[in-house]
Amino acid sequence: MQTALTPIILVALSFSCNFQRENNPNAPRVDCIPTGSVVLSADSLISVTRTAQISTDYNDPSFQLHGAGKVYRIDLKNNKIFQTFDIPKEGPGGISSKSEFDAIVTFDDNTFLYAHNLLQKIFQLKGGVSNAVFATSEDDGQKLISTKYSRPIKNDRLALFPAMANFSKREPHFAYLKADLLENTFEPVIEYPSTYHEKFYGLIPWIYLPSGYFSPQEDRYFISFPLDPNIYIFNKDFKLVKTVDLSSAAIPKPIKPFKEKYTENYDYQKENQFYSLLSYYLDMLPDFEHNRVYRLALIKKADPNNPKSDPIISYTIVVCDSDLNILGEWEIPSKYDLSSPVLVNSQGLWLLDKEKTNPEETLLTFDIFDGKFKKE
Repeated sequence: MQTALTPIILVALSFSCNFQRENNPNAPRVDCIPTGSVVLSADSLISVTRTAQISTDYNDPSFQLHGAGKVYRIDLKNNKIFQTFDIPKEGPGGISSKSEFDAIVTFDDNTFLYAHNLLQKIFQLKGGVSNAVFATSEDDGQKLISTKYSRPIKNDRLALFPAMANFSKREPHFAYLKADLLENTFEPVIEYPSTYHEKFYGLIPWIYLPSGYFSPQEDRYFISFPLDPNIYIFNKDFKLVKTVDLSSAAIPKPIKPFKEKYTENYDYQKENQFYSLLSYYLDMLPDFEHNRVYRLALIKKADPNNPKSDPIISYTIVVCDSDLNILGEWEIPSKYDLSSPVLVNSQGLWLLDKEKTNPEETLLTFDIFDGKFKKE
């Protein structure tokens, strides 16, 4: 069944931000108002909140829609679906048992790479035909896993797939698997920073998943790790060239570890208690059009009125210019749904307003932020 996606562009709103300086003068608190909104209407097959963003190409964001068994390429610049195709299910290259931890990289209208979390394989989809081109092994010490925050990074005919390292195995530990479509080669790249080697933070996967982007203007990769205040900048040969502190005022430096060292005598209950109050960095997104970079953080705090209850959870964005100078930090209002993908394209930063989304998710309202600020 063909799914219709009909955008309705609403009237642009005025934009302003109010600054309140914290103890850190380089990271004032900001309150941002969207420049405008976009409403997308779709049938019930489109489930944005259960979907991962699958393309990091700035001018061509896409979604993977698992429940429909299809891939919908949604051009967010023009707000419409411009291509739909079925993911092959049968045959030698059939892709079954798809999960939300899979990812797709779009190379052109006919060529895609699909990283399968459950099978631990990478498939090439071309001309409607799927073939397995890579499989991990137990000896690799890596596991292909992508999320809405930890996505593949595309650079021309290269794709970096998040590949979480197993820190109970020997070093070195790499954060990505580089797929070269021209050479048909796959190799690990970008080692985890010393933060992850000096202490042990548990086996919860989310705190090991990197995020980042490739800047074609600078020919550099910009990588964020959940437990590290720094951004790591690599050249095209994956050599580290610079680190920049882009820390949140709400996350301590350094983050307290779960243990000093990993041991086989493991207490999962204590690990869960540790994780329940662990704040960390989720994502990093560039807005090249508006000279902005956004670093998203998950903040957890104990409820002072009931310490035994679930923690109080909030999200902030460290807002920077393209040179990674911190402009401020914004606590995202609770009305925005962070279980859905956080998108950035040439229009700006897109956040889904859950208060305006109906239960069937057939009416989706995104507020758009273009990064302009006004000081008090």
